[in-house]
Amino acid sequence: MELTYTLLACADPAALAAADLPAQDLVFTAVDPADFGLCCRRLAGLLNNLSGAADPLLAELFAPLLPAARYQIQVTAVAGVPAPYDAWCSADGRLFFNLSQWDPARLEASGAAVILHESAHFLIRQLSGLPQPASPREQLEYLIFDEGLAHYAGFPPGRQRLLSAYGQHWAPAESATAAALARLDDPRVSVTEAQTLLSAADSGPYWDKYGSICGMFRAAWYAGQSLEALRGCLITGRLPHAPQMPA
Repeated sequence: MELTYTLLACADPAALAAADLPAQDLVFTAVDPADFGLCCRRLAGLLNNLSGAADPLLAELFAPLLPAARYQIQVTAVAGVPAPYDAWCSADGRLFFNLSQWDPARLEASGAAVILHESAHFLIRQLSGLPQPASPREQLEYLIFDEGLAHYAGFPPGRQRLLSAYGQHWAPAESATAAALARLDDPRVSVTEAQTLLSAADSGPYWDKYGSICGMFRAAWYAGQSLEALRGCLITGRLPHAPQMPA
């Protein structure tokens, strides 16, 4: 499998279609053109370095399930979008980098990992599109799958050490996820509370994003069994609770 990236620049996020923004009713801020240009050049370098043969995990995991050997991914550099939106994938699989949340040093340190994260979202969209879960529970379950796989693909310190070096974060994330699912199953839960629970599942400090983090560890566990096991999760669009966790 081969992934190539095409970079476009759109400094004014107001020029984007509403469907391309990560949320609605955002308040945009002014951007320094020089800073935007510098970060665009750094991002272009990262994308050029990653173009060609796909990351081994992404290639081995997705290639047997997708019809094409080559995929071109459009990446749009924007700026002025408020935190926490530093990068996202649209429903149709286009990637966006909000460069007002980046600087050259952060791009150098973390940019490649985030590109891999968003590329996993892109490949999931090619496989099954973006479903529209009917209930808050289904939204959280899909978030665990979609964000869990993407977090696993782009885990910065190295996926191979995820369970052994960071496994202490797994159980708290699973506990928080179980508690959220229980609340979402309660017919008395308000729309506001449900949205708050879903937002917290993938926002805030890294290890506190319970839905994404428990999904990431589940993906790591299935990959540790075999890539075929993790590929089965891709086919079903779910990352079920893993049979075991570190003590």
